[in-house]
Amino acid sequence: MRLRLKLPLDAIGELALVDAWLTDRFGVDIEKQGVVAVTQDEAGGLARAAIDRALLIYGELARAANLPCFDRGSLVSLEPVPEEAGKVVAVVALPVVDNVASKTLTDLFAVAVQTVGECSRVSPEDEASSPILARLEKKIDLPDRT
Repeated sequence: MRLRLKLPLDAIGELALVDAWLTDRFGVDIEKQGVVAVTQDEAGGLARAAIDRALLIYGELARAANLPCFDRGSLVSLEPVPEEAGKVVAVVALPVVDNVASKTLTDLFAVAVQTVGECSRVSPEDEASSPILARLEKKIDLPDRT
């Protein structure tokens, strides 16, 4: 399933904080996962790295919700938005999971993108991390199945 989203680059803070979340709170070995390095020198480097982390979080959330999803998906394309500086349009391919509504999967990816934005501004050890974790736990509780 392909999903298209517009991403404002100013919503992305420090991706090193997201990496800390992935390692400390999600227990993900980001080196083993082959996470895209953050590059500021190429156009779209920050966006590419942020989407990669959102796809990784998406896969982790899907598995935490007991969805049989073993592929985190991939970035298909990334283009700047004409006449909207600081925004990009990303097309991602998400794996289809039998007996799970597409809306559930797209909602889960939207949560993953939002989580990248939130986690890029808060250390996983900070007290402000509690609401982020509570929202994630609530989101993965009851996936809609068709």
